[in-house]
Order: sequence, then C-alpha cells, then structure tokens
Amino acid sequence: MHPFGEEEAASLQRLFGFFCECVRSGRWELARACVPQLGRWRGDGPGKVEAILRALVACPAALRCEQNCSPWRTAWLWLLVLEKWLARNQKTVPVVLRRETEFLLFLEELQKDVSEEVLKELFEAFVCTQSRHAGDMKRGDDCSQRFSLNVVSALRKLLLRAPQRAQALLEFFQEDQGTHSLSLQQYCSLQNIFVEFLRDSLKSLQKLQCSSEISELDQRELVDIIYSVLSMVTFEVEHQADELQHLFRELLDVCWAEGSPLREEKLLSCMLRKRSRGLLNLFSSVLIEKTREKLLVSKSLVKGLFFFFLCFDFLFNNPF
Repeated sequence: MHPFGEEEAASLQRLFGFFCECVRSGRWELARACVPQLGRWRGDGPGKVEAILRALVACPAALRCEQNCSPWRTAWLWLLVLEKWLARNQKTVPVVLRRETEFLLFLEELQKDVSEEVLKELFEAFVCTQSRHAGDMKRGDDCSQRFSLNVVSALRKLLLRAPQRAQALLEFFQEDQGTHSLSLQQYCSLQNIFVEFLRDSLKSLQKLQCSSEISELDQRELVDIIYSVLSMVTFEVEHQADELQHLFRELLDVCWAEGSPLREEKLLSCMLRKRSRGLLNLFSSVLIEKTREKLLVSKSLVKGLFFFFLCFDFLFNNPF
C-alpha cells in the first residue's frame, strides 16, 4: 500500500524495480523502454537511474548481452540512452566516456583484421592519452611513446587491406592531441608508421621500374596505395619536418624518374585538404630545393661539355 495521492511515485518506484530486473536479466529493449517514464521521477530517483546508465556504458562486459550484440555495441546503445537522459537537464556525456566507448566499438570491428595482442596495445595507448586529458597522472605515467613491432606490422597490413580503417584509427589519436605532449607523441608515432610505409612503397615501386619484367598491374596497385595513404594522413609538420622532407624528396625522385607512373600534380592534389597549408609549404620548399639542385647539375654538365669541346677544338687546331 502507499499513501493517498502518491500513486504516481509508487508506480515509478515499481517501474524502477522492473527496470533494474530487466538490466540484471539482459532484457535491454524493455529496460530502455522504461527510461523515458523514469524521467518523471522525483527526489533521488533520477540520480539512481543516471548512475545505472553510466555503469552500463562503462562496464558492459560484466552484463548479459542480447544475442548478436557484443558488450561494446551494447555500451554504445546505452550511451545513446544516457545522452538523451542527460539532455533533459542540459548536461552532456563526458567526452572521455564517449570517446572510449567509440574506440572500443571501433576495435571490435578490427578484430577480424588484427590480433588480440595488438588490439590490447592499441587500447592501452588510447587509454593513456585519455588519462592525460582527464588529468589522471597515475594511469598515464607508464605509457609507452612507441608501438611494438606487432602493432607496426598489423597497421602496415591494414593499410593494404583496409586503408579507411587505418585512417579511422589515426583520427582517434589525432583528436585533442595538440595540447598534450603524450597524446602528440602517440599520434606522431602512428604517423611515422604511415611515413615509413610510404617510403617502403616507393622503394618497391623503384625496384619494379628497374625490373626486366615490368608488371603494369603491380605498379598501378603500388601507385594507388601511395596516393591513398598520402591523401588520408594529416601530418604534424611542426614535429615531423625531417621525416616529411625525406619522404618528399624520395617522392619527387621517383616522380621525376623516366617512365614513372607517379605524377607530381596528383601528389599535390592528395595533399590539398583542410589544415594542409603547412604540409603544402613544406612540399613546395622541397620541390624548389630539388629543382634548384637539378638545374645546378644541368649547368655543371653544360659547363663540362663546353670545356671538353673547347679543349678538343684547341687540340684539333693546334696539333703537336
């Protein structure tokens, strides 16, 4: 029984009990259907609901999941519910909680392409950057600034098989890294894997060009990969100037080689995107430097030939 006039409060209390039972038993559809009604609850009720919703997002692995729905997909669904719940009071989901949930969902999609060990290392690296964002120094102090060879190998394979996923991974580490040194180091470490991949691809292309049995198909595949990777990576020019200068010099060397399938204008178009001014400036400076070197070599060659013919003419007209 309940006091007269408090029927709604009693009804909502029973609904909350039903909601908790649905959560315990993994009946997510029914549990989610209860949430909008619980928004009318007064007193400490809304706080209890919010605490449960946050727990569902943060720790889905400890709960029962519906068939064909993984823990992190379940977490994402509850994140959307939590977002609506908080919006009632003009509040938002904490950025760290949202990004960690999104990243775990992304790693789940990578499972068929990447080993469990690599996924774990990527997650630990991501958590370290998020810990620094949140000011949690204890969790961030032991973070490595470099990735293992297993991660490097896995990402290189990913660039070949699924470049869009490799790009998405880079973007997770790119967000909000500007003011956090550890995040920036992690991001640059990932970028360097992409840079080395490009340089190795250029070497492979050069070998194909020098081969007696030239395969146009293999060349075209390599060229497409180079263009694809170059267009997807947002380089940190300020912190990677040396690596990028080496890369651009090698790109131009291959591009200017006789019969090369690489095109200078295509390279430029790959770099024309938002926030690419620094990258284009660096590429332009390397291009000018390489052009100057080429002209100096040409002038030296012309001078050498002129001197040779001058000597030949002198000897021809003045025999001993």
